[in-house]
Amino acid sequence: MKQLITIFFLLAANLVIGQKSDSSWFKNNVNIRRYVKDLRILNYSKPTNWIQDNFIHNRINIKIYPTQKLTVGVEMRNRLFYGESVKLNPLYSSTIDYDPGFFDVSWLWFDTKSAFLHSTIDRAWVGWANENWDIKLGRQRINWGISTVWNPNDLFNTYNFVDFDYEERPGSDAIRIQRYFKNYSSFEIAVKPDTGKDNSVIAGLYKFNKWNYDFQVLGGIYQSDIAIGGGFAGNLKTAGLKGEGTYFHPKNNLSGKGVFNGSLGLDYSFQKGVFVGGGFLYNSSGINNSKDLTNPNLFSNTLSAKNLMPTKWSLFGQSSYPFSPILSGTMAIIYTPNVNLIFAMPSFSLSMANNWELLLLGQVYYGELTGNLGLLGSSIFVRTKYSF
Repeated sequence: MKQLITIFFLLAANLVIGQKSDSSWFKNNVNIRRYVKDLRILNYSKPTNWIQDNFIHNRINIKIYPTQKLTVGVEMRNRLFYGESVKLNPLYSSTIDYDPGFFDVSWLWFDTKSAFLHSTIDRAWVGWANENWDIKLGRQRINWGISTVWNPNDLFNTYNFVDFDYEERPGSDAIRIQRYFKNYSSFEIAVKPDTGKDNSVIAGLYKFNKWNYDFQVLGGIYQSDIAIGGGFAGNLKTAGLKGEGTYFHPKNNLSGKGVFNGSLGLDYSFQKGVFVGGGFLYNSSGINNSKDLTNPNLFSNTLSAKNLMPTKWSLFGQSSYPFSPILSGTMAIIYTPNVNLIFAMPSFSLSMANNWELLLLGQVYYGELTGNLGLLGSSIFVRTKYSF
């Protein structure tokens, strides 16, 4: 059934694309963006343990504007995985073929010992909007986060900072209603149902501007918890200042202990394009000793707004510099005090030609698991991207 949905989507997309040159309505009411990526990966945990992986990533983004107030959006990603990890791990494809949404629209076209092809529709929504209202139904991105790396306010779509190849970030099967007021204020409510017990999210968010700062407050039901939080963004003289926090309390045990996650960040842009930023995350339920660390994976797929990092304190620093109009470099570092985990991610991006981009990126993990600080794992990524 899911394969039939994909075939229908691809046929419809090709039919729409094929009408492009013949229809003035198409040119004025349909927007299509696509890209293809080739990603080469070299992973190693020891100098003698090298694993090479590859995958080809294609994405199709379609927006249709049937009327002035109505919009339809459908987006799909297709990825071909091949390499040593596929051969060594027979369960690799099952970890990729996972759809956390209310509707399962993720599937495998084929799955062999050396390669598999996976597709998923991560956006499929219908929206209606006028000057004061914006209503959207379907799989969509609901972003309530403010901070650069850690977003305790992002109840619907917690994102993984390490997953640099997923710029669009996951979507949620939800309904979202927004109401805009004067003086740059707004209110919205979103509902994300789930078939599992205590996995649904129902929350409201109010935004307003005061003292040249953007503020927001939120509250609702987050899975098995009552969530109350807020955030702000503005300037501290010439530097940018952002912060957010959310308190989670068990809804079925009001006398029980809750969990608070809060983040604060500061960034500054110098002349000639130099950018620096830093921040921290506090997780009241996090560990504060390396002896309590059972999983050194700081960015697992089970991240949530309630548990953005396994440690009580986490520090973040980032700097970027444009060496030329077509070449830029970035360095990001995360450090967890007391637990002594270090993550570094340097990268270089080169614009080779119109619509062509080359990215060279590294990820290095250091940690103290046996009393001594040592290398936990490293990866090198080489990605070529063509957009059209």
